[in-house]
Amino acid sequence: MPLPEVTEPQGKTLQKHIHQLPIEGIQQVRVGKMVQLRVEADSEQAAHDIVRKACEKLLVHPLVETYSFGLRQEEETFPTEEVQAEEVNEMPDPPPTDTAEEE
Repeated sequence: MPLPEVTEPQGKTLQKHIHQLPIEGIQQVRVGKMVQLRVEADSEQAAHDIVRKACEKLLVHPLVETYSFGLRQEEETFPTEEVQAEEVNEMPDPPPTDTAEEE
C-alpha cells in the first residue's frame, strides 16, 4: 500500500465518488497492488524469508509503499473468481469539466 503521506490519486478519486453511491460508513479509500507468488521452500520460515527478501529487494519501493504478506499451503490455490468490469462499474460519470479556451 502507498505510505499514508503519499498522495494516491486513484484512491482520492474513488473516495470523492463513493459518497454518491448508496454506501455508508466508508471514511477513506486507498488503492494498492496485490502480488501473488508461488514459493517452493523447505519450511514455512524459509518461505517467509524468500517472500520478505523479494518484497524488500524487488516488489516494494520503500520510500512510497508498505507491504504485508501471508503464507498458505500449496493445496490452497490462488483465487480464480474474476469480477467483470461491467459488474462493478456503478460509479456515476464525473461531472463534465469546462474545456473552453480563453482568448
